[in-house]
Amino acid sequence: MQPQPAPAGRNVTPPDMPVFGRVSLIDASAFDAGTAYVSTRLPPLDEFRPHVWSTEDYGETWTRIVDGIRDDAYLNSVREDPNREGLLYAGTNHGVYVTFDDGGWWRELNPGLPDMPVTDVIPQHDELAMASHGRGFRVLDNVGPLRRWEPGSGGVPGTAERAWCCSSLRWRTGQGAGWCCRGGWGRVLEVRRRRSWR
Repeated sequence: MQPQPAPAGRNVTPPDMPVFGRVSLIDASAFDAGTAYVSTRLPPLDEFRPHVWSTEDYGETWTRIVDGIRDDAYLNSVREDPNREGLLYAGTNHGVYVTFDDGGWWRELNPGLPDMPVTDVIPQHDELAMASHGRGFRVLDNVGPLRRWEPGSGGVPGTAERAWCCSSLRWRTGQGAGWCCRGGWGRVLEVRRRRSWR
């Protein structure tokens, strides 16, 4: 995170990062070379508050961006959407959060999800893959409505609107087994192990 190569690295740690905070993820922006997002967690110390920061100047200054995330939802990951600037996803100990204004305000994005720890979120193509600790992974199909949504235009897709048009996805492994993902309107895709295919 430097505008020019330097002979030695420099400390760009957010000044208000908790002591013993474990950096869970650093995500560099796809839109601006000087922008990045950092999430930190401290559950081994019984500290469950969310900790996430953004920088727009290569780490010279940091802004804490946690408004809207519940107080006991520590972050495992934060990722920027590769197609819409300012759209971020956060995997927390209590599901997934989304912000449309670069962290100004977060909203829960948990259509059909149980209250579970989401260890990572990866937006790719038109989907959002979510890995959970001990519960497999899930895929939100068609995140286009999230990318097009603007504040003041109605309910946030995936909550007040039936925005998800889910499709089927399956593939096989070398042993003949595979995964089947199914979904429908307003539902997250569920991942199930299949031993045979019809």
